[in-house]
Amino acid sequence: MNALKQDWLAYTGGLVALGLALVLYLWSSVTSLGVSASDLIQSVSTSALYYASALAGASTTGLGLLFTVIGLAKKSDKTFDESLYARVGRLSLFLVVMLVTSVLLLLILCLPLSELELAAGLYRATYYVLAVLVSLLTGLAVAVILILFQAVRQVLKELTPLRSVWGHTER
Repeated sequence: MNALKQDWLAYTGGLVALGLALVLYLWSSVTSLGVSASDLIQSVSTSALYYASALAGASTTGLGLLFTVIGLAKKSDKTFDESLYARVGRLSLFLVVMLVTSVLLLLILCLPLSELELAAGLYRATYYVLAVLVSLLTGLAVAVILILFQAVRQVLKELTPLRSVWGHTER
């Protein structure tokens, strides 16, 4: 429960981004009723390919940088409370889920769907799977960015000689 209180902004931002992305994808499928499902998949697959590749790279980079944060916290003169380490743990979990989801999306996009003779319902189901995966990645990316921002802010608040870090004056 404490994690929910600490990172409520990140979770809220992630859920809002997930919801907005889902609404946009589902709305686009409703407004394009005259378009075949295979055309919908074709239009989404190119951008989803770049998006999944970028987020896979970002999540692996983020995981590597978390080791730097842990090393910085351990070697620092300051002692960090366990909330920083809990935040880093949640952040690493989100990054791993983002990496696995990106790889799964890339795997689906590698299937030669346009060459396969699939039933129309299977094309539509595939479009919805792509929409859900892209939306999930969007929500995860926003949550990761906000949690990372809060972690950096927490580290700077402990390490900086300034009394104020982005408007926070408590010490």
